[in-house]
Amino acid sequence: RVGTLGRVDGYGMSVAAQEISSTDSLNLLQFACERNTAADVQIEERGKNVAGRIRLLGWRDSSIVIDQPHRIGMPIHLYRNQAVSVFFLIGGKRYHFRARVLNPVILYDLNAETRVLAATLRVPQTVEVQQRRQSFRVSVAGHDYFAQVHELEMRPNPVSPAGAYRFAARIADISAGGLGILVPRERASRLRQIGRAHV
Repeated sequence: RVGTLGRVDGYGMSVAAQEISSTDSLNLLQFACERNTAADVQIEERGKNVAGRIRLLGWRDSSIVIDQPHRIGMPIHLYRNQAVSVFFLIGGKRYHFRARVLNPVILYDLNAETRVLAATLRVPQTVEVQQRRQSFRVSVAGHDYFAQVHELEMRPNPVSPAGAYRFAARIADISAGGLGILVPRERASRLRQIGRAHV
């Protein structure tokens, strides 16, 4: 799936995510919006993932209001029904949800004096909580960092066979314990079949 976050440790890869209940998801999202939580965003555009930053601004007509996404100071334009993946931190835990753009451009009142350009996302049915790690993670959203992922065979020693299946994956974050990578939708099922991969 686009936006599937994998944790790469040593020679193995696992998707370290657990869905939380619908009620808890809504409560969490409302809380994140009330705090204007900063988030990393991956936006599907013409078959590619574009990384950027946003803030969760509020809750409006059962939708999530976000500010216009940007990447190193440059705006990222949204389109109606565009797929996005959002990653944010609360209480030391990393959360992730997938949603679709409802309104790509709206005016939103931050307060009585400030109005900003914003967008709305459809409220997701579920939110995933990423497994907590001891190592501090550094987000690289907004940068084009890629990792080469390829099939690994566990013989007496791990080796990559001749003609191994391989592809490039965007790096989401880096820590002392490994990498977080975003696996394109067309690669995810094959990666699950392989079971083990090397980066």
